[in-house]
Amino acid sequence: AGGNRVVAEAAIGLTPAVARALRAHASRCVPGEACGLLAGTGRLATAVHHATNVAGRDDRYAIATGEQVELRAAIARA
Repeated sequence: AGGNRVVAEAAIGLTPAVARALRAHASRCVPGEACGLLAGTGRLATAVHHATNVAGRDDRYAIATGEQVELRAAIARA
């Protein structure tokens, strides 16, 4: 039948600071899509790493490979 379904096992929690940072980043990106990576432990996101949207369209998102590598390295060092 299709449609969007939320899988409970895939749900993550956000700290209040992460939720605020996501909202602020998304509001700065309007009308485009916000991009970035979340980091944390288990199913709790405790850090947000903003990224530049290189998709070239407001209704799409993509992070450049080099920036993804840099963000993942920063997360690994944290």
